[in-house]
Parts: sequence; C-alpha cells; structure tokens
Amino acid sequence: MTAAVSLWGQQVWALCQSGWARAAHCLLGPNGKGAWPPARGCLAAGLRLGRSDGPLPPLLPPASRPQCLDLPRRLETLLAKLGDDFYLARGQFTWGEGPWICLLLKWFRCLRVFIFCFLQNRARKKRLNIIIVAEGAIDTQNKPITSEQIKELVVKQLGYDTRVTILGHVQRGGTPSAFDRILASRMGVEAVVALLQATPETPACVVSLSGNQAVRLPLVECVQMTQDVQRAMDERRFKDAVRLRGRSFESNLNTYKRLAIKLPDDQIVKSNCTVAIINVGAPAAGMNAAVRSAVRVGISDGHKMLAIYDGFEGFAKGQIKEIGWGDVGGWTGQGGSILGTKRTLPGKSLEDIAIQMRKHSINALLIIGGFEAYLGLLELSAARDKYEELCVPMVMVPATVSNNVPGSDFSIGADTALNTITDTCDRIKQSASGTKRRVFIIETMGGYCGYLANMGGLAAGADAAYIFEEPFDIRDLQSNVEHLTEKMKTTIQRGLVLRNESCSENYTTDFIYQLYSEEGKGVFDCRKNVLGHMQQGGAPSPFDRNFGTKISARAMQWISTKLKEAPGKGRERWLWVGTATPSGTTLHCYVAFKAVIQSDPKGSAFLLLLVGGGRHSVVQCRPP
Repeated sequence: MTAAVSLWGQQVWALCQSGWARAAHCLLGPNGKGAWPPARGCLAAGLRLGRSDGPLPPLLPPASRPQCLDLPRRLETLLAKLGDDFYLARGQFTWGEGPWICLLLKWFRCLRVFIFCFLQNRARKKRLNIIIVAEGAIDTQNKPITSEQIKELVVKQLGYDTRVTILGHVQRGGTPSAFDRILASRMGVEAVVALLQATPETPACVVSLSGNQAVRLPLVECVQMTQDVQRAMDERRFKDAVRLRGRSFESNLNTYKRLAIKLPDDQIVKSNCTVAIINVGAPAAGMNAAVRSAVRVGISDGHKMLAIYDGFEGFAKGQIKEIGWGDVGGWTGQGGSILGTKRTLPGKSLEDIAIQMRKHSINALLIIGGFEAYLGLLELSAARDKYEELCVPMVMVPATVSNNVPGSDFSIGADTALNTITDTCDRIKQSASGTKRRVFIIETMGGYCGYLANMGGLAAGADAAYIFEEPFDIRDLQSNVEHLTEKMKTTIQRGLVLRNESCSENYTTDFIYQLYSEEGKGVFDCRKNVLGHMQQGGAPSPFDRNFGTKISARAMQWISTKLKEAPGKGRERWLWVGTATPSGTTLHCYVAFKAVIQSDPKGSAFLLLLVGGGRHSVVQCRPP
C-alpha cells in the first residue's frame, strides 16, 4: 500500500500510523489507489466519507440526527491536516446557496468545506444542486475542467441523477435589456464624438464605461491589459489574473465568496452586537437580495441579525424576529419585499421604537428603502438627543423604482422597473405596427423624477418623453404632433410618447391624449396606457440582484467597522450608501449633507461612492 501512494498521499499514510487507518483507507481506496487521479481522488474519497456506506463503519452521524449539520471533530481534524495539497475538482470549485459554482481562476482548500456545505444543503432539505462550469475553467496545472468530468464525479460518487446543459449561443441571442440598449446608445454617441474630434495624430482609443461615465482609453493600453491577464494565467499567477481583471471583478468575486457558505459557529468570532434590518417605502425588486446579503455578512461578522417586519409601524409594534443564514435562502431572485414595507414615517412612534431598540438591545440599524427611508432616518437622528437608544450606527441603502433619492446615481429596483417599461413599450410598438398610423401615450412612475420616462424613452426608441426636470408648454406639444404627422408619411407609421406621472400639473396624460387625438385626426389615432404598479413587481433583474447584494454587503462592513471601533456609541455615525459619479457628486451630495447637518449640527456625514468601475470608498464630508 505504501508503494502505491503518491506524494500527496504520503500525508494520509502518515496519519495511518497514528490511528487514522480507516480514514486513510477511505481516502486512498482499495489497495491504496484512489478512484480518480490524485487531484480528484481526494474529493471522490472524501465524499465516500460523507456517504458512510460500504463495509466500513460510518464516520458521520446518521442523516436523521440534527447534528449532521456539523462535521465530526475527527474528520475535521483529518481534513485540516491535509492542508494545501488537496484541491477540489482539480482546483476550481466554489459553492453557493443552491449551486456549487466552478469558476475560472479561483481555487480553495475546500475538501472539508465542500463536505460541510453538502451536509448543510441536505440538512436544510435542499434537494436541488446546480453546478455551473465556465467553458474555460482550468485547474492549478492549467488543465481544462469539463462539465462531463463533473457529471461523472457526481454520478459515481454520490449516486445522484445528473444532467448536463450547455447554454452555448443561447447566451448571445434574445432581446437586449434596457441597460444594454442605453449603454450602446451612450457609447455609440461617444464614439462618434471621438471621431469628430480626432486628428491624424490622435492615437486609437477604446470607448468604455467607468464610474457610470463613457470614457476613452488608449487602444494599446487595453490590448496590453488583455495580454497581461492571459500571461498571468499561463504562469499560474491566478491572484494577479483576478486583480488584472479589474477592481469590479475582484470585488464581485470576494463578495460572492463571503456570501457563499456559512462557517461553523465555533469558527465565527462573536461580536455580541445586534443589527436590525428594516424595509421602508414602496416595494422595489432587489430589496430581498439586499436583505439576504446584509444578513449573511452580518452573521459572518459575528452579529446577531434581526428582521423588522412592516416598516416603522411594525418596528413600533415589536414585529421583530431573529433571522438566520438559512432563512434568507433563495431570496435573491424574489421580487417585492418579503419583510413587508410601508411608507409610514417614524415621527409619531419614536418612543415606541426606542423602547423596542432597548428591549432587543439593537446596536445598529440598516434601513433599505426609498425617499421615505431617507426622511425616516433623518427623523430618527433628530430624536437622538431625546432617546439615547437611537445613538447607534444607522445606514440607509437606496431602494426605489423611482431612482429619486439624492446622493446616488442608482437605486435598487430602478433597473427592473426600467426593463418592465422597455418590454411593455416593445409590445405596444408591435401593436401599433400592426394597426398602422397609431400613437400610444404611456405614463410611467417616478414621482417628480424623470429617470424612468427618460431612460425608458431612450431604451424603447420613443418619439418624445415629458419629464418634470424639463418644462414644456403647448408649443412643444404642437411641435411633437407635427413631427408625428410627418412620420406617418414614412414607412414607420407608429408613434410612442412617454410621460412621467408628475411632469406637469396641467398637461396630464388625459390632456395630452385628447390633444394628440384632436390634432392628429385623419392622420393617426391615439391610445393611452398607464403602466401603474406593474413597474414595482416582477423578479429583480440581474443588475438589481448584484447591485443590491454588493451595496448591502458594503453597508454591513461599515457597520461592523464602527461597532468594533466604539461599540454602543453612534451619535456621530452617519452613512449614506449610494452611487455617485464625479460629475454629479457636488449637487446631489450637498442636498443630502445639508439635511443631515440641519438635524444634527455636531454630527458627521459619510457618503459611499461607487466609482471607477465598482470601487467602493467612504468619504467623510463636513459643511464649509
């Protein structure tokens, strides 16, 4: 048996001499030969440990016992001793809530964690496991990892019915999302401007997106960066390759790793702090993803996490419940607000809220919501002098389909609502094309913010978009009618007009509809459509899921930092979590800071900026 083991197996054989013969026998297989080559054999044998079948006595507790969630100490000790020589699936495996995801460039010392993750999922009665394999996945020796290898491993070692689906060119087809349409339009315009401004001496450039702004980068530098990534991979410098992919790629990967699996409770350092999460305002797709992210990051940092139901009303009534890691499983793809949310402000219930904070020993508060959440946070801060319980770190994460909160270019839910508007406009345009010579007036949400109407018009190719920020009068309406009249003489005999719900007190949707109908009589007919609350529903878009996850995780990291610095003291701790670009920071941030300073003159205001392709930084600002 000794002669059959390889270098990596010698550690196991050494353990055999100290009473680990049975464990080593499982790891190496009969006659010292693993069922798979060395890099894969440890996984295959390790899973045999988890299955506890065959002639050997089981090393793990029966599946029916609650303790099956915890690895036995002897197995944990064995796997810890194996160390860096053991990799999973030849080096490229990570896992998530539901799936274990095979990612390019990243490997982990995770045989023990894989088994632990597997037991966790099964103990939580999760019967579906999804493994995603990148087409270029490789191991630490730059050898490819294929989906068929993974399937064979799962079928032979676990005995589970497994199917392989290769997405292929399906990923390239389909209707473009609103984000892709807007991005293409913006970058196309920037490319044309770059050509018009170029001279024979101007070096070639690439139009890209950085910090939500279209920028121009030298072509030579971009090509060099691409070659540097490939060179790092060829030289097995995988950490450098991840870094060269950009800050956003690296940040996303780190966030995923942190949310993927919960460490055993005995490995989490307890902070003895309690953090509460509350949703305020209208529901927005992506709220649940933000809650899930905050809960899991908070638990990873050792906090006790509480969920507050039904907004500030539920807070005052004591509708508070502890929420765990598994409780938020599957929340990422669910729309609406599972915790419940209301627009009620805390002004009339401040005393009851303070009582609940003292009763549950809440050390920090995370508010996810729109403008009502913003105003509610200001009311809580203004009451700090009266209620000491409110002197704790408080964080707001913007979540509103209207995207109307100051200090942030994006808010959770806005992208999903924008996709809903775009899809609806596409369907309406098909209807108009079939009937010919028809104009549709569509009313969108957004309050006094014209983001949805403006971006929806850009993504859907509307003929006009009326928003509050750009005043218009009867002459503008008449000009648009004349434009549509001329358009009906061309091959495109349809019209699409978007109107923000609060763009004008007098020029209502009905007024515009009647005006267009009267002025276009004999040339085109007119229809109106109010989209309403369908813009708040639906499953969140991938952008909102990722954005809510990342920004909420960053908010919890800030809370953890402040609780470690000075636990129990929060009078001067403020954080506004949002995204802002250098060009738009001054105006929007001034509004936010002014409101905070008026309510708490001695306090500090913090603004979280998302710039440079996803880089997060916290900037402390004070009034001049």
